[in-house]
Amino acid sequence: MGAFSAIEWCDHTANPWIGCQKVGPGCDHCYAEARDNRFEGGAHWGPGAPRRRTAPATRNAPLRWNRAAPAFHAGHGRWPRVFSGSLCDIFDNAVDPAWRKDHYQIVRETKNLRWILVTKRIGNAPAMLPEGWLDGGFDHVGIMITTVNQAEIDRDVPKLLDLPMTGNQWRGVSYEPALGPADFSRLKVVNRYGFGGSYDALRGLWRPGDDEGAAVAHPRATVLDWIVCGGESGDEARPMHPDWARAVRDQCAAAGTAFLFKQWGEWAPSTPEQAYANPRSGWRCFAGHPHVAKAHELYPENGAAFVERMGKKAAGRLLDGKLHHAFPRQLS
Repeated sequence: MGAFSAIEWCDHTANPWIGCQKVGPGCDHCYAEARDNRFEGGAHWGPGAPRRRTAPATRNAPLRWNRAAPAFHAGHGRWPRVFSGSLCDIFDNAVDPAWRKDHYQIVRETKNLRWILVTKRIGNAPAMLPEGWLDGGFDHVGIMITTVNQAEIDRDVPKLLDLPMTGNQWRGVSYEPALGPADFSRLKVVNRYGFGGSYDALRGLWRPGDDEGAAVAHPRATVLDWIVCGGESGDEARPMHPDWARAVRDQCAAAGTAFLFKQWGEWAPSTPEQAYANPRSGWRCFAGHPHVAKAHELYPENGAAFVERMGKKAAGRLLDGKLHHAFPRQLS
């Protein structure tokens, strides 16, 4: 925890406290919970579990990173990126608000860092944003939500888009672990008058009514600045259909939205021939979305795809042979 993070999209991780509670299917195999179980007996996870405040040296480490940031910038051509909340959730309502206030003060003082506040609780954010959020003191900060399927995207992305932001702040989505197909260009939403339609969260366009009408500019248009996509890793990892990643890649490319493909996870695209040649690795066949069945029962036709369990390192992070590693301009 802290300096030199191995996470592909950040340089450091900052955790003002440790502990959380599962809120959705993406939490089923939580690495942070597994860590807590291993080192602290699972004392800080689950309903009613107390959060543990980290030591002052840990909480104040960003001050040290901030002092070293000019040298980092000289060597890398950008400022260090900090993931806030790899072992907690900044908008967790089960923590003492004073802890969050103290963390915000550290964030405000470290303007040489580019902060990434990550949450699964975006509904709590409006009441928990720091004092002075829009006064320029937090222009080096953005907010990223985690979603795993279309239902979560439809539910939470509009909440993220509704948050007030300055022109230098940004909004992002971590679509990881991807557990179902995702379309960020046609969010199923209801506007303030109760009329249904869809919203293009990448372009700021509204399609009213039955979703087949012409797209029009939304009067309060805000858009996503960044999407990170990835499959699940770990012993119980669930496979990701390759077409889910390709679809989001293509949506971002068409809209000019920064896209980062983080990893395939444990499972990566394969073929029946490859799978038969390595039968002990484990393999699956997707028959469309999102059903998974044994590969020997299905064949890759009509949207089906074979994936093979080969481990995170072997699976890598190339999508159709290409590295996708883009960031929004605010994270430079």
